[in-house]
Amino acid sequence: MRESILFFPILLIILIVGCSKNNSEELNKNDLDAVVKEESKEEQQLKIVDDYKRILEEGNEESIFFDYYTTFTQTGDYTNRSDEIIEVYNLAVESAFQKSKDDFYKNEYWFDYSIIEDSLNEKIINFRKQEIENITNSMKYPIMNGEYTKAKEAYSRFIKNESTDAMYEYAKSKELDETGYVPSNPFVNISPFYDGVLSDEILDYASAINGSLGVWIERYNSINSRNLDIVKIEIKNPTLGMSKDEVLKSTWGEPDKVNRTVTSYSQREQWVYPNYKYLYFTDEILTAFQD
Repeated sequence: MRESILFFPILLIILIVGCSKNNSEELNKNDLDAVVKEESKEEQQLKIVDDYKRILEEGNEESIFFDYYTTFTQTGDYTNRSDEIIEVYNLAVESAFQKSKDDFYKNEYWFDYSIIEDSLNEKIINFRKQEIENITNSMKYPIMNGEYTKAKEAYSRFIKNESTDAMYEYAKSKELDETGYVPSNPFVNISPFYDGVLSDEILDYASAINGSLGVWIERYNSINSRNLDIVKIEIKNPTLGMSKDEVLKSTWGEPDKVNRTVTSYSQREQWVYPNYKYLYFTDEILTAFQD
């Protein structure tokens, strides 16, 4: 009886020690996994920083914007985004802004304004406001003097607003009108209720060239409500997920130029087409476009 009484406490101690050992081993394994995961995350962050610094030194800021967009913005996964990555990103934005304003605003689609420093963001906004005012005046006064070619040349595809778009269409149509050519469906991209710069002249002229304001409104509504109902043809437009071979067989065909960027973890390409159209590939798959 005494032996039985001694046996159970000893067994209980063995079980407790065994469980404690297993729990300790499990905790140690989890801690190790967490350390390895953290090291892997830091390594990836350092690779991105090194790649961005190298690309920035090469003067290819556009590749940084696109890579950041596809790595972070598009996926919504900011796990590997570090303060150092944000710092280099801001350097790239500042560099691009100083180099070429047209190129800068051409790439604005890819920007993450939420991480651009306040002082730099304010500089960008103020420049845009001033430039819009300059472009507006550079178009308005030549139009008033009948210098339509000069007005068209002042137009920017990237720094614009409703007024500059309307004045561009007006100048283009007036220039064609002087040659005796009347385009079909004129002013279908400009609202018949436009009330910006030179609105009286533009609305009167656009209504007259369409036949009446009512016809213009009808054409405008018709064209702008069917932009996705165009008759399908056998050759497709490029769509996300296409391979490079599929894009080559699409309506866009061969690019005028290919810009290639190789990073530590992927290969990216920018295909450049006429009229400021771009396709972007990651590891030979179409991941983004700008038209």
